[in-house]
Amino acid sequence: MKQKGNYTKYPETVKKSDEENIEKLFNHLKQQCNHHSFYLTEKMEGQSATYMLYGKRRKFLVFSRNTARNPNGNGNWENIARQYDIEKLLKSYKTNYAIQGEICKAGVQGNIYGFNKPRFFVYKVTNTDTGKALDY
Repeated sequence: MKQKGNYTKYPETVKKSDEENIEKLFNHLKQQCNHHSFYLTEKMEGQSATYMLYGKRRKFLVFSRNTARNPNGNGNWENIARQYDIEKLLKSYKTNYAIQGEICKAGVQGNIYGFNKPRFFVYKVTNTDTGKALDY
């Protein structure tokens, strides 16, 4: 894992969040619908967040879309990690995983959902050792 200053970059096995938007894929999907199975999910409007355990020491890492965060900090990403006890959840598995999702709350992306409490919506879970995403 590469270090940059006090921050850690995403491991090579976990890509930063950049999910395709259905509007970009719609014409392609219309042509392929009859030939393939797929999952349709809703991408929430919020702040991208990634939480993971990485390496043999199972280090807990927190990322916004582009930046490593201090897991002990006091930003939205760290507060969500504490609210949902994500580090403990990840450590309850023998495999190292990355959980990626969107933080939605008042003051984020106009809070189009009207949430009065911060919420975290997961859209992807990846094995950080192999880079393979789990099935839905």
